[in-house]
Amino acid sequence: MSNRLALTRDNFASLAPQVRQAAKELAAVSTLTTPQASLLLTTVYAAPIFQGSTGQASDIARTFSDLNIMLGESAADAKHLADAFTEPSKVLQELTDRHVVGFTQALVNQAREYEASGDKAAAMSLLLDQLKVVTKAASDNLTPLQKAIHDVDAAFIKATGSSDGLVTTMGTN
Repeated sequence: MSNRLALTRDNFASLAPQVRQAAKELAAVSTLTTPQASLLLTTVYAAPIFQGSTGQASDIARTFSDLNIMLGESAADAKHLADAFTEPSKVLQELTDRHVVGFTQALVNQAREYEASGDKAAAMSLLLDQLKVVTKAASDNLTPLQKAIHDVDAAFIKATGSSDGLVTTMGTN
């Protein structure tokens, strides 16, 4: 067990520069700040079933950020993302129950079948494929206020070196 933990620690240490760079790149093209992007990317890399590239990790993080925006939640909330890696059918069921267009009980059942057969990666792929279609509109149609808040947060982080944006800093003080 200690060997496994040491390997995991070494893997994360070796990935840290990649995650930092990918977070900066993702923040530059999304509504996320660099720390928020880093949180989502770290969640992706921490998932045992993720075996993809940095680009794929960024795509997954952005898709879930778009989902959060679409659901009216914080763009950086990693809960749906973490749940998706552990039990994709749970996220599909939640979206179906919330009557999100494009999500059906048939998708949930298919994901459950994949999970039951031990193919969690296929269930995750099913979820991601549907999320990309549904969330594209959310990322393309941000309100001017949402864009302005992101820009102010990004400028605050750059100017102060803070890991949190202005909105978060004001909300906690």
